[in-house]
Amino acid sequence: MHTQHKRLSSWAAFTLALCFAIPASATTAYMITGSDQFGTVNLSTGAFSSLGSTEVGGTPEPLDGLGETGGMLFGAGGANDDTLYSINTANGALTSIGASATIEYAGFGSTLTGLFGLSTTGNLYSVNATNGATTEIGTNIVTIGGTLSLSTGSSTLYLAEFFNGAYNLYTINTTNGQATLIGPTGGVPIGALLWDGASTLYGGQDSPDPLFVDTLNTSTGLATVGPSLTGTGDFYGLAPLLAAPEPATWSLLGAGIAILALMKRRRQRARLTCGTSN
Repeated sequence: MHTQHKRLSSWAAFTLALCFAIPASATTAYMITGSDQFGTVNLSTGAFSSLGSTEVGGTPEPLDGLGETGGMLFGAGGANDDTLYSINTANGALTSIGASATIEYAGFGSTLTGLFGLSTTGNLYSVNATNGATTEIGTNIVTIGGTLSLSTGSSTLYLAEFFNGAYNLYTINTTNGQATLIGPTGGVPIGALLWDGASTLYGGQDSPDPLFVDTLNTSTGLATVGPSLTGTGDFYGLAPLLAAPEPATWSLLGAGIAILALMKRRRQRARLTCGTSN
């Protein structure tokens, strides 16, 4: 009986955890701009809707990217490019989490399990979401030369970066910081990267005007131009919306609950059988 109860509890925990671990497929995403605007962008149409600005106490703070972990949205940068902030998704207001003594952010992003920052010297750091402390993972993983961005929304950390006259897409090993070249984007500078949770890596084209919401081939790196960006002037970060599980996820939860109910009925029958035989 104790074994059955343990299995029941374990399955319940697994089902609930799985529901909240599955990322939603994105059609709309959070977005920040170089002019400190915060809002959402429709990835299918390119339309940006402002919700506010990234500011602390009324003072705008520039950010070097977005990241998500623990059901919260974060940004990193600020006046000294060393501070981690949580972001109020209703209006873009920032709350300082803490400054790092070891990094000057050039880029900021996240995987499904944590936050990461790229320094102006090309070093990769993990970022503590509780206090903003940074831990060096790898050194000189890329040479910083211009436009760059780290991804959000994926178990894989992607990097789009300009170096030596070329715009390239990389994957980054978050254990040792090793960068692996996927391939050139086709001369397209990418200022923000977002995995949609299903099949598409989106890239916010950084220049020249007009800007576009592009998609990137994760096998070759090549960018395909999508809809033009409207309502603002540039991309500095993209992140999936923090939302409740989608219908497919609720279906999974429903299946788990049905199994739990079946197991409970079997336990009740077993008890009745034992009582009868006694």
